[in-house]
Order: sequence, then structure tokens, then C-alpha cells
Amino acid sequence: MQTDTIAAIGSGPAPGAIGIVRISGPASHAVARTIFRSRNASPFRLAQGRIRYGAIIDSSDQTAIDEALLLPFFAPRSYTGEDMVEFSCHGSPYILARVLRAALDAGCRAAEPGEFTYRAYLSGRLDLAQAEAVADLIATRSAAALHSAMDLRSGLLSQAVDGIRDRLLSALATLEASIEFSDDTLADSDQATAAIGEALAKVRELERTYRLGRIVRDGYRVAIIGRPNVGKSSLFNALAGRNRALVTPIPGTTRDVIEETITLGGFAVTLIDTAGIRHARGIVEAAGIVEARNVAAGANLVIVVGDARIGLRATDEASLTAAPAALIVLNKSDLVAPDRMERHRTKAAALYVGRDVLCASAKTGSGLSSIETALVNRMQGEQMFVDGTIVTNERHASELSRAGEHLRRAIEGLSSGQEVVQAAFDVREATDALGSITGVTTTEDIIRTIFSRFCVGK
Repeated sequence: MQTDTIAAIGSGPAPGAIGIVRISGPASHAVARTIFRSRNASPFRLAQGRIRYGAIIDSSDQTAIDEALLLPFFAPRSYTGEDMVEFSCHGSPYILARVLRAALDAGCRAAEPGEFTYRAYLSGRLDLAQAEAVADLIATRSAAALHSAMDLRSGLLSQAVDGIRDRLLSALATLEASIEFSDDTLADSDQATAAIGEALAKVRELERTYRLGRIVRDGYRVAIIGRPNVGKSSLFNALAGRNRALVTPIPGTTRDVIEETITLGGFAVTLIDTAGIRHARGIVEAAGIVEARNVAAGANLVIVVGDARIGLRATDEASLTAAPAALIVLNKSDLVAPDRMERHRTKAAALYVGRDVLCASAKTGSGLSSIETALVNRMQGEQMFVDGTIVTNERHASELSRAGEHLRRAIEGLSSGQEVVQAAFDVREATDALGSITGVTTTEDIIRTIFSRFCVGK
């Protein structure tokens, strides 16, 4: 149980209609009575679920800082599991800073990043995986990311992990018993081995979802590459819906990588504009080309842009060879006769069977909807629209991988007749790895690191 009382601004740093200051801890209600003056009653009584209207008072001269609504919470029925209050006032950063100052002067301590959620974790309101979902909710950029974060927050992954861990603990108890009573527990040991195998299958199943989960959480990364002056930046701007990249008739204008995130089919898609690929004319351009190739290698999909007037060239073919997942777009369709453009499209489709070849005009917008549809179809091909538990957190994926490796060793050891002691050790390590996901076995320094990445006020 925490003995101090913390306070922080709970709303964003930008001005807004409403701002929130949160207070949590044993003295939160006393602080509220000190800095808040009710317009309806004085003195006033705090009651769960009852909102009071009044003003925040500056203790130095007893003047009102701002009008506010006071919402009290009583332990354990609060976000942190402690007594809490939230003040809703006007969303001026200056006003919010004054209200926070009043709370600090009344005895509160300034909250550390993530400390409200950390206290919710300590009080048992959330396990560690659920607490991490709070940060995911704050950072969500798409419907899919929101859905997965809400599933994590509800405990869907925790339930799956706890179920696997409970079975492994039962199997571990059997293995440890067989060490002491080897003659009496052979059948039970066989059952334990089978249970470990089933647990390994479930762990691997969860681990495999991380490829999808990473895309859901961070977005589908699409690199736009091609020769200089084929309209890559124009296409980037057209898909982004605004002018993010500088466009000029001069080849080689783009040198740096530029990113913009849009939403397609409920998923975040990060478009990446890159330098034109050709024989470099200078150190700066050479560095940009190297970066373009690196970005393409790390993307989920590459859009190779060609000029509809001349079709693909050798450098385009090299880019396609290096990018197994690629979409071909012949840009500037407004500058070429339809029959000639179709010849270039047909030739490219014949050369690269299985690759979508689309024609578009970034200038007129023609063909953009076809590109967007192709991107959505590619994401559907990644099985991104699936139900069930999806691992979106790198830490969780790493712990699942660690658990899987120990379970694999345990099964191999038991199957080959090695010492049961070593198998029991590996099963114990696997249960610790799974427990680390929900916080059962996580060390304090890791827990502190996780919550330090949160914003102040959450």
C-alpha cells in the first residue's frame, strides 16, 4: 500500500475545452477538501459517484483559480485501487498547471510517468500485461490497434498465458515427484510429458501471432521506391492526402526518408517516400539511395513506381527482385495514350507474374482507389482480419519464445531418457517466462522500466 499521495495533469499538453487533474493516495480526499470550494454546500461531503461543482482555490490568497467539477472515488473502486479525485476544469495549460500547483502545495507529490497505472498494478486492479495495454490504448492509431489493445486490457492474453502456466505447474509437480519416487510415478510422468507438449504447441501458436500483432500495433509499412522523377513523391502526397514531400521537376529532389501514416481498412498504414534509385551523383544522394534500399528491405510491402510513358527499366527490375512483396504502379497515366500505357502494363504483368500492376496518375487522382484496394487486399492476405488472442508486444513475444525454447528442451530430454532434473529445470524456467508476461515473476527493475515509458498522468 502506498503511503504518499500523487497528483498529475491527466489530459494532453495542448489547450482544449476540458482538462483533468488527477490525485490518488490516502490523502486525496483531504486535499480535495482543502483546494476545492463547493458552490452548493460548505463544508461539503464526498460521495462515490457524486459530482460537485465549484472552484479550485489558490491557498496563497484564497482566490479562485478556475471553475471545476470534482469527481471522487473511494478505494478499492477506483482506477488505482486507492482513494482518488479528478478535477475537470478549463483546458488551458496555464490553468491546469495552477491547479496542479495547488494540489502539490496541499501535500501531494508530483506523479512519476505511469505511476497511476503502476499503483493499479500494485493494488491488483491490473496485471502487468493489462497495464501495458493502457500505453497501447493511448498510442493507438487505428481500429485494429484499438481492438487488440482492448483485448489485451480485458485480460484475453493473460487468461491464455495463465492457463498454459497452470498446466505446466501441474506437470512440474509431477516431474519433481518422480525424482523422489521414480518407481511409482512413471505413468504420471508420461502424462506430464504430454501436458508439456500441449503447452509448447499453445506457446508456439501465440508466438506466431506476433508477426501479425506487430503490424496491428505499429502499422503496415509501405515503402515507395523507384527511379528519380517517376512521381514517387507525388504519389506519396496523393495517397497521404496532403503535401508532405517536396515535389519538383528536378530528378533527385528527395534525399531523406519521409513517413506519413494513413488508415485503410481499419489499419494504420505508414507510407514511406524514398530517394530515387540510380547511379548516385554525389555523397549525399548515395547515402539517400542506401537508406531507400534499407527502408525497402524492412517494409511489409514495396510499391515500385515506374513511368507509364516508358514502362519499367533495369533499375526497377532490380528493385522488384530485391522485394518479394511488391506492388507495381505505373504513374503519370494522364501523360500517355491508353493503348501505349496498356502495352507497358501488360508487359510488366507478363514479366512479373503474381505481382499486381496498376496504372495511376498522382496528378489527377486516377487509379488511386485501385492502389488503396490493392493495399487492403495485401493486408487481408496477411490474415490481419482474424479473431482471437494476438500478441502485439515485443516483450511478450520474447518471453513466449524463451518459454518455448525451454519446453522444447524439456521434451527432448524426457524423450531421450535424460535426467528428469534437467527437464524439471526447463519447465520451471518456462513457467517463469510465462509469469513474466503477467508480472507474476517479473523483476522490479523491469517493472519500473515498463512504467517509465508511460506518460505522466497515466
